Amino acid sequence: MPKRNEFLDWSDEELESGIDMIIQRLSKEINGTILVANPKRIQECKSACEKLTKLLRNGSASARFKIERGEFTQRTVFLICTTQAVEVTNIPAFLDAIKYANNFEIVPLSNGKIEFSIGFYDCFVPVGKI
Repeated sequence: MPKRNEFLDWSDEELESGIDMIIQRLSKEINGTILVANPKRIQECKSACEKLTKLLRNGSASARFKIERGEFTQRTVFLICTTQAVEVTNIPAFLDAIKYANNFEIVPLSNGKIEFSIGFYDCFVPVGKI
């Protein structure tokens, strides 16, 4: 589960910048293992995030997004959205956007909003595993 912190109401350019900011941390040592970006997974994640934010913004003006690396292993990248409601009318486009995701969760929040996170595993992998 991703670490929870304050959401940002990102424009498309800021969202792209957020993904790039995560990628800039190309090497990071976690418990003695150096992690590097997996270019193929990063590209799949970026493409999915771009598609999803466009789809979800069209369905809900209150949708707010953030991008995070997974808290525990630092190998996963999450797109997290909080909104009042989700309406997906273009099912084929939605399925195309999430086809590379490994995890998809929808959670009702106590404030009446919903939050969903979409995880992309192995965006960062141990050196030598690409």
